[in-house]
Amino acid sequence: MIQSVAVERALPRTLRISVVEREPIAQVKLLQLQPGGGIGLVSYYLDASGHVIQPMPARTDRIAAEAEALPVLSGVNASELSPGRAVNSPKVLSALRLIAAFENSPMPASWT
Repeated sequence: MIQSVAVERALPRTLRISVVEREPIAQVKLLQLQPGGGIGLVSYYLDASGHVIQPMPARTDRIAAEAEALPVLSGVNASELSPGRAVNSPKVLSALRLIAAFENSPMPASWT
């Protein structure tokens, strides 16, 4: 979840810590075995650089709704989804660049 951390010392007795979290822009849904048995749908989230964000436990309704509104990428190889690491697939990285470009264009605003 953490993209970067910076620590700055301000004399005489102050430390400033800045944390930048990864922001998901897409999701991948996969069927996986559940701990108690059976199969369930698990969502993995990807940031703009292709880093996989760990599936998160139950969250607030607002955050869950925002996460579910993210575009879903299909055809992603499950073996590439290692939380904390970047996906290496050129197809996935191209899709993420397209999503990021779309979000930064004036087009999404015209849909509301």
